[in-house]
Amino acid sequence: MPTRIFRIACVTGFLLIELSAIAANTEEGIPVLAPLHTVWQLLLHCSLFGGLGILLVIAGFKIFDWVITKIDLEAEIAKGNVAAAILSAAAILGISLIVAAAIN
Repeated sequence: MPTRIFRIACVTGFLLIELSAIAANTEEGIPVLAPLHTVWQLLLHCSLFGGLGILLVIAGFKIFDWVITKIDLEAEIAKGNVAAAILSAAAILGISLIVAAAIN
């Protein structure tokens, strides 16, 4: 039963992506027969930008850890330091917002 629901969800998702691609290429309410981007191109672009965003967030956090802090955050978190974990989480969220705004 869960695999059937998963298949239905995947097919529905692909149909929605395809419909949004066709709807994005309409001109004055008249749909264009050949969309500019296929579903696979859209998925590839989403994957590439998602991967780029993840890499930029990791690089930004490593730079933050290297330049800003005088302590080794990863070692402090491993010791159970909650304040270091909260600082790291705040830095990652801030960097993520900046990267998302830059990519968008």
